[in-house]
Amino acid sequence: MKIGILGGAFDPIHNGHLSLGEYALETFMLDEVWFLPNGSPPHKYTSDSSDGGLTHRIRMIEKAIESNPSFRLSLHEARTDFTSYTYTTLQSFNKMYPTYEFYFIVGADALFSIENWKNFTEIFRRCTILAAVRGEHNISSLVEQIKRLEDIYRGKIELLQAPKLEISSSVIRERVAVRKTISYMVPEKVEWYIKENHLYSLDGGLAPQQEDNQVQGEHFDRSDLRAFGIDEDGVVSQKVISDIHWYKSLTYQEQKYDLEKFGEILKSKLTHERYLHTLGVMYTAAVLAMRYQVSLFDAMTAGMLHDCGKYISLEEQEEEVKRYNIALSDDEQQIPSLIHAPLGAYLAKNEYGVTEESILNAILYHSTGRPDMTMLEKIIYIADFIEPYRGDSWKFRMIRNLTFYDIDKAIYECAKLIIHHLKKNNRRIGEATFKTLEFYGGENIDSN
Repeated sequence: MKIGILGGAFDPIHNGHLSLGEYALETFMLDEVWFLPNGSPPHKYTSDSSDGGLTHRIRMIEKAIESNPSFRLSLHEARTDFTSYTYTTLQSFNKMYPTYEFYFIVGADALFSIENWKNFTEIFRRCTILAAVRGEHNISSLVEQIKRLEDIYRGKIELLQAPKLEISSSVIRERVAVRKTISYMVPEKVEWYIKENHLYSLDGGLAPQQEDNQVQGEHFDRSDLRAFGIDEDGVVSQKVISDIHWYKSLTYQEQKYDLEKFGEILKSKLTHERYLHTLGVMYTAAVLAMRYQVSLFDAMTAGMLHDCGKYISLEEQEEEVKRYNIALSDDEQQIPSLIHAPLGAYLAKNEYGVTEESILNAILYHSTGRPDMTMLEKIIYIADFIEPYRGDSWKFRMIRNLTFYDIDKAIYECAKLIIHHLKKNNRRIGEATFKTLEFYGGENIDSN
């Protein structure tokens, strides 16, 4: 996959942004362009730095790109309580999508200030820069600068001839403030969204601010861990939990499943302890989904329903499996405590109405894991182990901390701890768990 990244405040997104993304797609034969709204960029002002202002900017992007299957919204930098940096975003994307090629789209003028950006050499190392030239430009000085950057830093820089559109977000905000038309400057759905929500008006909504120019210097410093709302011990902050509620409110009408209804059903069926564990897995999965760019609601749905088969005893679970003709693996036939996973996947599909195989598989494999899991399966597997109600020993803290840096290594450590725990208690261990350990860590523990 060849991915273009177009970052910015998008306050608001306008036709110039969309045109630039389309030209990048066509010129460099990209598969997708990801629009990356900044929550708190180091180089720009936004009209409102609150979560509410960010919510409006995100909703306008969604409306602007919804008809283009090659355009995608990425919320990787969408937080207002930390400063986002290009190099950390690229580090994360390279780790999450190791086979993807990334093309970072900037205005050509940014090439003359890029050496002032924070850890700018990491940017050269991790992507190809597409420098957008709009209309008239001193091409000779630009070519000299490109050659200098490539010679010194071994960067890969390409020129992108972009259309000259006299549109800027600041002009749009100013025109709205004085009740002038912005037709043909923004998509029609964005124009209506601005009107319906009274954005950028002088008597309410978001106040106009200064121009959101293309990328300038990135000078501030923050811990990468704290950027994800995780402290040094791997503990999720309350802010991240509130962000989940914020995003849930943001996209409530787009949810396919009613998670609140699912929660009410499970609360009436599960023991109090099991229900608390279920909530812990759901919220932990949501945080990991934001970290690893997986659908938030797929993760929350799988987390909510992962133990939905544990509402009855082991004996009753065995009876249910027979009654529904659910196929069991060799491990599940020999280890009754594993039956709740296939039973849960069946119930999720037939009683809760879940249709996505990806969610059903995440429920099916959450206890044992399997080699080469999807990212959603990894998230539910590890969330089941590290959710807050599991405890706070050093082992849990170690794996929680590792999960946000390298989820594959966390899975390996998790499988290793599970195997040692089961051996210590003389409990049978399924072959699937050993295969998970071997795949993610290369360690073969004797199953006998």
